[in-house]
Order: sequence, then C-alpha cells, then structure tokens
Amino acid sequence: MAMKHLLTTLARRRPHRPPAALTAAVRSQSTSPAVATSSSSPSLPSPPPPTAMVYDRLAEEVKSKIKRLENPDPRFLKYGSPHPSLTDHSHILTAPETRVTTLPNGLRVATESNLASKTATVGVWIDAGSRFENDETNGTAHFLEHMIFKGTEQRTARDLEEEVENMGGHLNAYTSREQTTYYAKVLHSDVPKALSILADILQNSKFDDDRILRERDVILREMEEVEKQPDEVIFDHLHATAFQYSPLARTILGPSDNIKTISKEHLQNYIKTHYTAPRMVIAASGAIKHEDLVGSVKGLFTKLSGDPATASQLVAEEPSFFTGSEVRIVDDDLPLAHFAVAFSGASWTDPDSIPLMVMQAMLGSWNKNVGGGKHMGSELAQRVAINDIAENYMAFNTNYKDTGLFGVFATAKEDCLDDLAYAIMYEVTKLVYRVSEADVIRARNQLKSSLLLHLDGTSAVAEDIGRQLLTYGRRIPLAEMCARIDSVDASTIKRVANRFIYDRACSAPVTRLGSSAQPSQPQQHLLSFHNCLNRCPIPSLQISGLQSTVRKQSSSWKVQAQLNEVKLFGVSLVGGIWNIVCEIIIDYFLNPKVAAEKSPNSVPINNKKSEDGSPEGKGESSSQTNIPDAASISAFMAQVSDLIKLVDSRDIVELEMKQLDLELVIRKKEALAPPPPAPASQQPAQYYSMPPPQPAAAAPPPAPGPPAPALPAPAKTSTSSHPPLKCPMAGTFYRCPAPGEPPFVGDKVQKGQVICIIEAMKLMNEIEADQSGTVAEILVEDGKPVSVDTPLFVIVP
Repeated sequence: MAMKHLLTTLARRRPHRPPAALTAAVRSQSTSPAVATSSSSPSLPSPPPPTAMVYDRLAEEVKSKIKRLENPDPRFLKYGSPHPSLTDHSHILTAPETRVTTLPNGLRVATESNLASKTATVGVWIDAGSRFENDETNGTAHFLEHMIFKGTEQRTARDLEEEVENMGGHLNAYTSREQTTYYAKVLHSDVPKALSILADILQNSKFDDDRILRERDVILREMEEVEKQPDEVIFDHLHATAFQYSPLARTILGPSDNIKTISKEHLQNYIKTHYTAPRMVIAASGAIKHEDLVGSVKGLFTKLSGDPATASQLVAEEPSFFTGSEVRIVDDDLPLAHFAVAFSGASWTDPDSIPLMVMQAMLGSWNKNVGGGKHMGSELAQRVAINDIAENYMAFNTNYKDTGLFGVFATAKEDCLDDLAYAIMYEVTKLVYRVSEADVIRARNQLKSSLLLHLDGTSAVAEDIGRQLLTYGRRIPLAEMCARIDSVDASTIKRVANRFIYDRACSAPVTRLGSSAQPSQPQQHLLSFHNCLNRCPIPSLQISGLQSTVRKQSSSWKVQAQLNEVKLFGVSLVGGIWNIVCEIIIDYFLNPKVAAEKSPNSVPINNKKSEDGSPEGKGESSSQTNIPDAASISAFMAQVSDLIKLVDSRDIVELEMKQLDLELVIRKKEALAPPPPAPASQQPAQYYSMPPPQPAAAAPPPAPGPPAPALPAPAKTSTSSHPPLKCPMAGTFYRCPAPGEPPFVGDKVQKGQVICIIEAMKLMNEIEADQSGTVAEILVEDGKPVSVDTPLFVIVP
C-alpha cells in the first residue's frame, strides 16, 4: 500500500510540459541549435519565459569570455611572445567573474563575488610605496601606515580597536616598495562597517604630535628587530646595490635619521600627492554584491582628490636601472653565511615574466630541516642535498613596474661557500643551453599548482585583484594565466635565459650576518678598477685578470694597474668605459676624506676620523694637502686609455707618468708584486660599482695612439655538406673535453658525449655532440673566443 501511495503521489506531481509551440519559439530565439517541430498550433506571443532569457545571457557571457581569452589584451603581448591557446573552454563556465567599475573621480572598484561564502575581504590598494619617496622623505610611507590607525576625527584609536574586535574581524596593512595596502576580513554582514572604517582612516586621520613621537620609538624598535632577520637584511642590501642611485635602492623602513625627523607635514603632503582616487583600487572578494559595494563607495569615499595629474606614472619620471655590483658584511662570530646572487629581471607587464616564473620553479628551493632533496625534480636541490653544501636555498623572482630581480638566496657554512656558489651558477647558466622538456613540464605544473593554492581564500583573491589592477590595469583570468604558462617550452626558457642571465652583470650580497650597518651613501662607496671594469655593462668589452690598487702616499696619489689581458670586440676604450673610469678616479682624488686600498685578498678599510672630523692614517699626518682641480685631472686621465693600449701592444714592462702631484704607474703582470693581505676584521657594508654616467665635460681629443687590436679571426668555413655543430653560447672555446686530453679529430663520438668545453662567466660548460659519428673537422682554434651559433665541429654520421 505504501508503494502504491508513493507512485500515485509522484504521478500527481508530474512536471508541467509546455506546449510544443512554446518550446519551438524559445529554441528559435536561443543561441543553441534546435530541432524543428511539426506542430501546427499557433505561436504564442513573446516574450519568452525567464529561463530562456537567462540561458541566452549565459551563452553570450561564455562567448565573450572565450573571445577575450583568444584575443587577450595587446598591452601584455609583444612580437614573438608565446600566444595563449586553449582547446577546452568548458571550465570557464564555473570561474567567477571579476567586475570592475571606474567612478568619475578615477577610483576603481573591483569585486569577485562568491555568495556561497560566509566571509568577505575588502581593502584599498594604493599605488604608493618607498620608491615614490626621495632621500629626505624615505620612510614616510611606512610611517604613515603606522599612524593611520591612531585615530580619526570620528573615531579614537580605542574606538577603532573595539569596533573591529566587536565584529570579530581582522584589520591589517602593509607597505612595499611600490604599493601600500589596507584591508579587513570580516563576516559578510559586517562588510559595510569595515568599508566605513577604511574610508574614515584614509580620509580623516588625525596625526597628533604626541602620537607621532610615540610611534617613532615603535618604528625604531621594529628596525632593530628587522636587522636581526637575515633574509630581510640581505634583500635590503640586494636592492641597495643592484639599483644604486635609483628609487628601488631605498629601504621600506627608511634610515633611522629620517624616522627621527618625520613630522605631521610630511605625512599630510604624502597623503595629498599619493592617496588620490586615480591611484587607488578598492578590491573585495567573498560574499560581496558588486552593485552594493559600488553604492557604498560612492557615499563614503567623497574626500579623495580626483586630480588626473596624480595618476601619471612616477616610474616613468624616475626609472630604476640595474647595476652589477657587490656588497659584503663580515662578521666572524656567526656560524653561517647568508648570501644572494641576482640578475636583472622582468617587469610585471613584460611577456618574459611568465618564463621567469617557470625558471624559478625549475630551480626550486630546499631546506635541510624539511628533508628530502635527493629525489626532487630540481637538479640544484639534488646537487645541494647530495653534497650537503647548504643549509637551505630559495630561488626568487621579484617584479616591479619597470624592472625586476631574479636569483637565488642561500645559507651555508663557511667552508661550503665555494662549492655552493659554483653549484648555483652552474645550474643557473645551464638554463641557457641545456633544458629538457620534462623539467619544463614539471615546473609548469608546480607553478600552476602554487598559483591555484595561493588563491584559496578571500584575502588572497582580493590581494590578487588589487595588485593586478595596479600593475596590469586589468585582472588576468586564471584560464589565461594557465594558458600562458602552458605555452612556455624548453626553447622559450633558453631564449629568456640568454636575455636575462647570460653575460649579465650580477649583484651578489655576501654576508656572515650580524652587522647592523645600513647601506652606505654613494659618497662612501670604495671603488676600484677591478670592480668597475669587470662589471662593465658593455657586453662587447671583455677585460680579464685586471687587478688594481689605489692608495694615498704622503702628499700624492698613486694609481697602480696590473694589466693581464685586454680584448676588444669593436668598442673604443676612449669612447666607452674609460670615460666613466676617469670620473670614478676623479671622485677619489677630489674626496680627501677617502683613502682606500683594494686587493683581491683584502677588503676596503675606512679611515678613522679624529674628533674634529679630519681623517687619520697610520703613520700619516692629519693635515690635508692641496688637491688638484678637476680640469687638470680630467686632462690627465684622458690619456690613460692610450697609455694602457700602448703597454699592451708593445714590449713595455713598466710605464710611469707624472703630472702635478699625480703619478700613474702601469706594470705588466710579471712586474707587479702582489699586495700584502690585510688583517681580518669586521667591516661595515661596502659597495663596489659604477656611479651613474654623468655628462662628460668638453675636453681636447687625446693624442692618436697605436691602432686598436684586430678583431678575432672568424671560424673556418666548412667544406663538408654535413651541418656543423654550432656553439650554444658565447665564451672561450677549448677543443679538448678535459685538460690534457687530445682533441677529437678522427675519433668516433656518441650523441650526448662531451666533445669540447666553452668557458663562460668563469664556468666550464661541457658541450655535447648532437649526433653520433666521426669528427671530421674542428672549425675553431683552441682558446679563441666564440659567439652564439659559431660553427665548432663537423660530425659525419
């Protein structure tokens, strides 16, 4: 009986079937194909039912999303970049849409709704950070972040804390080099309250003098804590030395002297120029309705300046340039050394930023405390774990609006540093010429997995929306991002590595941490010929084995340069690097407070100062002598390049030249004795680099010297019909597979067998045969420089 009753009930509740004519009318107006019906019933009047209208809108949205995916924003593309492509677009239907509304004053409101969630994150992302400050106001952005929560005209600091606590929410902020963020994570019912608090603190904050005094001590204590964190100190010095004389070199916290002088006027001026509507994005994620949020923002953010002049990109006015250089902090009391090596990276909108992310995943990370590594996919992790040459390491890829940093940070014991540095440079440079598709596929999967796992939460999604709108001007869908990642292959990795890594000056802060020294000012930099020339940004100028010392002897300066080898590839020394070197030496001569001695076995030592500020030297008088003027020194140094070429091209052992109280001594390697090693002691951070090029003063042309050295002879032309094995990189060619072994002429080789060596960036790179056969010809002389795609061997199968 029960079963019979159930069947009867189901029959009564049978769904109503619409007439066939209605079905035909609905299908004819839909974007989906339909089968014609033979019903002769008269057609019913429009409009169609709401379900059909919803279906039409859904179909149009799907087509629109697919069209945007197949034709992405051209600002993110350039000629030759990988074009994203997908074969299956079905998963786009389930992806939430990011909606963006721009208000009349330039303020952007962006949301990604998930009404099934019970929480929401709403925040304000501002295009303001430490790079938009100057040397006098460095630290204002971070100071303002602290002061913004100390009370407004409507709420005291206690009221703010109690209101957030009563909601059970989380209110936080952070400052970076390019962005400042204030956000709150609350229950979905408390979103209007959280938005009201954010609007109040950003527009009505009061900066009481007593609060400013109290917050100074808080920030100074915070600086002391940061100086105890090795990674924070390393990356501050890394930016300071990699982007010298540019905005990105400034720290986020700022120097302590600035913190002690920041006033209410500084904070108000910074808000007036940077906290404006065109430079802000209000992003929200979770249980948010876009229309409701836009209406609330219009009513709350009414005091923001809408001046379009503030929307101009300050990065274009003061860009940052990468400078290859080095900084060291020595502290023998610490058991471990922390160091980072970095190369110039890509900006946010550079298409090659995606391959760099894949390269970061290929290098990976490893920590001894976590274990593993011997069976990881990263060959660098395997090498480090098997040989036990590090405590941990981490590859990093940092992007900014106009540049970036790509490199590796590591911690190791002192006796393992050489092996670790070699392993890192070997694996990094190997990306230039030896990359397998299996490694690239594994790195792509790891990168996509990490991106998706990172976006698991409303706060992460809101942060992603705000950051991308400030950097890209739009939100990149996950489908498009995954398509761009999947388009990276082994050839793309090699091309990008050749662009950013090979033959690029690198910035390597090395420290055994413990020193609290701040990055020194440009006038305190101790420069030398060795650091300037070996880190020359001109890729076609190669100078090897150059050692130098700069010392002050009694009342005169002496410059000694050891010249081992100078190779030119179509670049004039006079018109190129030597003008910059002359300016560097002039800076030395015109600064009587600097007296330094630099050798390969010692570090520069600062002179001690007496109580009255005059420099003291051991066995030297503190009285200052007359310093020649800049014009005399410029005329003197204009002849340096000709003299060096003269010594190199003639059978001259020593050349000495005097003018005024300056003396120049150039000796060849066998004539110059090595300087004595300096005693080990703890030193503050020292930078070695080139200052930014200054306009050269008009000077008479130098006397004509001997002709420039001839260019290296090109490789021999092969008479064989077989395609030659070409060089994958630029460097020095050695035709033997190892020192002391005979060349391979007439020998049989197998595919993958090491056939020669290319020395590049002080690393011996093994070149493997691309096919099995007999070595018929060697087209390059032993020890000669080669470039990319230079024919090396002819192998007859």
